[in-house]
Amino acid sequence: MANKRIDTTAVIERVRLQEQGADPANPSAGYVYLYVKTDGLYIVQDDGTVIGPFSAGGWRFYTFTVSGELTVDPNPIRITNLTGDTLTISEVYLAVNTAPTGAAVIVDVHKDGVTIFTNQAHRPQIAATAFDGSTTTIDVDAWASMSYLQIDVDQIGSTLPGEDLTVTIIAS
Repeated sequence: MANKRIDTTAVIERVRLQEQGADPANPSAGYVYLYVKTDGLYIVQDDGTVIGPFSAGGWRFYTFTVSGELTVDPNPIRITNLTGDTLTISEVYLAVNTAPTGAAVIVDVHKDGVTIFTNQAHRPQIAATAFDGSTTTIDVDAWASMSYLQIDVDQIGSTLPGEDLTVTIIAS
């Protein structure tokens, strides 16, 4: 079947896409193509940039927050993987409302009480005077169903510690 263009402002309840063998040609300026291949959902932009694959489970975002001035402390809050599937952690992103000064903020993520950063140099950090930071180097990235994650603030700014931390764990 040939590609079909649908222009709509209505709510679409579902779309059925037939699997493609190869990436389609670039769409017209201002448009994108949405298509499916065996390994997931893809988007091709009008400049030829291909984004994907987006897996069937999609990306999931799990967020921890630490309000107020940061201290070096473990966070007792647990987030449990309730999906029934083993997820893959792909990134840990940090952000603060008040930047640390004098030293970086460094955070560790523990799965069932054990760090996911066996190489501690891979832990995410926010550099002194910055407001965010991240890492995509996850040493133990598999997060089994019913396992839980917790965070530890391992280091804070030495002059100003930083305030209002958000830790976002991205998994699929």
